[in-house]
Amino acid sequence: MFFAPLPEPDEHDHGSYEAPEWLQPPWGVLPGLVPVTRVLARSPHAAVVLRAVEAYPQGVRFALRSLITRDGLDRRAWRQLVEDVMGHGVDASPSDVLRLGVSYADGTRVVAGSVWPMPEGTPDAPVLTLQGGGGGGSGDHYEVSNDAWLWPFPPPGPLTLHFSWTALGIPEGSIELDASAFLAARADAQTLWP
Repeated sequence: MFFAPLPEPDEHDHGSYEAPEWLQPPWGVLPGLVPVTRVLARSPHAAVVLRAVEAYPQGVRFALRSLITRDGLDRRAWRQLVEDVMGHGVDASPSDVLRLGVSYADGTRVVAGSVWPMPEGTPDAPVLTLQGGGGGGSGDHYEVSNDAWLWPFPPPGPLTLHFSWTALGIPEGSIELDASAFLAARADAQTLWP
């Protein structure tokens, strides 16, 4: 016999990991939905859009989509654009990637960034975490989800979402949203399993 028998799986419970609420939306909760469809920015070959805001009891997730179109780009330029939108650009500098931030009317600002190493305990200030997602398309177009989790739940009133993505030709810009609508949608969130 070429292969030795494999050991049986360990039947012991080694515990499970549950991400802290400030890092990502809770599992098993159906969020309330704020139907927002806004084009944040467009360039000749790319667009970044806000498709919705999902309101959870602990925070909100911005459902962002990035779309690119080949529209005459040669094979090499198209491949580079796909790598950039997927976040796999070989030569990408930190300023080339999708950058997101949020500011509140009281002057509070939070920028999406790395949360590693994980802080001890619960952060004292708001946290904005990019929730990378999948994508797909064809030889002529591509779409990627780029969701962002904002914790804790923002206060009612104006909230400004800031963005830039230089690799896609998207300069710094912002849109203002009414976080009071998030509060109304939060009442619609449903916990599927306690």
